[in-house]
Amino acid sequence: MLIADGERRLLYHLPDNGLTTDVDSRRILWGAEDMIRNRPALSRWHPDYADAFAAFLAAPSVFRQE
Repeated sequence: MLIADGERRLLYHLPDNGLTTDVDSRRILWGAEDMIRNRPALSRWHPDYADAFAAFLAAPSVFRQE
């Protein structure tokens, strides 16, 4: 999926079949927050955000468990 946010930034999501649905959902949410918080795209790979992303993954799930 390709998304343009109006400021000449292009973001995308490609599902990773090697991840759980929870981890994939968290990565999608983190990526959406990249736009909201004006972080660099794919900030989870940026050294300045590595610790924050690791904590985000370790936190209790924000998604409904079915």
